[in-house]
Amino acid sequence: MITRFHLLAVLAGGTALVVSTPLAAAELVQRDVQLLLYAPPTAYDFALSAGNLQADADDSFDAGLGLEVGGRWSFTRPGDAYGLVVGAALQVEDKSGGDTNLFSIGLRPSVGFGWALTDAWTAVAEVGLAYGLSTLSTDASGASQGLNASGHFLAYDLRLVALWQATRQVLIEVHVGYVSASHEVSDGGIDVTLDQSGIYAGLGVVWRFSDAPARLE
Repeated sequence: MITRFHLLAVLAGGTALVVSTPLAAAELVQRDVQLLLYAPPTAYDFALSAGNLQADADDSFDAGLGLEVGGRWSFTRPGDAYGLVVGAALQVEDKSGGDTNLFSIGLRPSVGFGWALTDAWTAVAEVGLAYGLSTLSTDASGASQGLNASGHFLAYDLRLVALWQATRQVLIEVHVGYVSASHEVSDGGIDVTLDQSGIYAGLGVVWRFSDAPARLE
């Protein structure tokens, strides 16, 4: 005969088993290659120096587009849902407005923190530093001669990333960030410094070539 005492014992044993059994948690694994398009900020300040002539002003490009090709790699222990994420990417940007065009190409290493929220969703917060080559060109008009200045740029940014895993190897990335960049270019005796800062946002496709978790050595 099953007594009340037996029933309570069975229920207590089952509850203890449920409590003692760990729930399966998402694990952070990033072995990714990504192709991203993003909209960079278009407003800028510039300072021009040509001999005794000094001038500065602010303006804005009509449009801009950025392309990024790179990868990310996570460093975690087995079972960790969060950890260190490092990345590197090639960045290309093109901005134009009126008779002015700014083109740049450079490398952007990054370091950040990744968190596997679920098996399908991952969030990353990262800091990037970009350095590369810039070209600033303007068309000749009236008494103003055209400009074809080249030089370099340095930029840093903070980026927040959301990744959704559509299939085992294909993910969709959406990101938003804040960037500050400075371009220093020259054409003969004309030196131009062009500074930009602001919000940017992007969308892209990520290929995860391995989703194997970290091995327990």
